[in-house]
Amino acid sequence: MKVNPLLVSDENGKSTKIGSPILTDMNVELKVLENFKDDKVKVFKMKSKKRYARTQ
Repeated sequence: MKVNPLLVSDENGKSTKIGSPILTDMNVELKVLENFKDDKVKVFKMKSKKRYARTQ
Protein backbone atom coordinates (compact mmCIF):
# COMPACT_ATOMS: atom_id res chain seq x y z
CA MET A 1 0.00 0.00 0.00
CA LYS A 2 1.36 3.42 -0.89
CA VAL A 3 0.39 6.77 0.62
CA ASN A 4 1.55 10.37 0.31
CA PRO A 5 3.04 11.60 3.60
CA LEU A 6 2.22 14.81 5.47
CA LEU A 7 5.52 15.04 7.34
CA VAL A 8 8.91 13.46 6.60
CA SER A 9 11.94 13.47 8.88
CA ASP A 10 15.34 11.79 8.55
CA GLU A 11 16.70 9.30 11.10
CA ASN A 12 18.55 11.93 13.12
CA GLY A 13 15.68 14.42 13.11
CA LYS A 14 17.87 17.14 11.58
CA SER A 15 15.98 17.51 8.30
CA THR A 16 12.19 17.82 8.23
CA LYS A 17 9.81 18.46 5.32
CA ILE A 18 6.22 19.52 5.91
CA GLY A 19 3.61 19.35 3.16
CA SER A 20 0.55 21.48 2.75
CA PRO A 21 -1.57 19.33 2.68
CA ILE A 22 0.71 16.48 1.42
CA LEU A 23 4.17 16.00 -0.05
CA THR A 24 3.49 15.16 -3.69
CA ASP A 25 7.05 14.25 -4.67
CA MET A 26 7.35 11.47 -2.05
CA ASN A 27 5.61 8.14 -1.51
CA VAL A 28 5.70 5.91 1.54
CA GLU A 29 5.24 2.17 1.12
CA LEU A 30 3.46 0.40 3.99
CA LYS A 31 3.53 -3.25 4.95
CA VAL A 32 1.13 -4.97 7.38
CA LEU A 33 3.20 -6.89 9.91
CA GLU A 34 0.47 -8.49 11.99
CA ASN A 35 -3.32 -8.77 12.15
CA PHE A 36 -4.84 -9.24 15.58
CA LYS A 37 -8.11 -8.93 17.44
CA ASP A 38 -8.19 -6.93 20.64
CA ASP A 39 -10.57 -7.27 23.58
CA LYS A 40 -14.19 -6.50 22.81
CA VAL A 41 -15.53 -3.11 23.79
CA LYS A 42 -18.83 -3.09 25.67
CA VAL A 43 -21.29 -0.50 24.43
CA PHE A 44 -24.43 0.30 26.42
CA LYS A 45 -27.26 2.29 24.89
CA MET A 46 -30.18 3.53 26.91
CA LYS A 47 -33.08 5.85 26.27
CA SER A 48 -34.37 7.39 29.45
CA LYS A 49 -38.07 7.19 30.27
CA LYS A 50 -38.69 4.75 27.38
CA ARG A 51 -37.57 1.47 29.06
CA TYR A 52 -35.09 0.82 26.24
CA ALA A 53 -31.66 -0.57 26.97
CA ARG A 54 -29.29 -2.46 24.70
CA THR A 55 -25.76 -3.84 24.96
CA GLN A 56 -23.55 -4.74 22.03
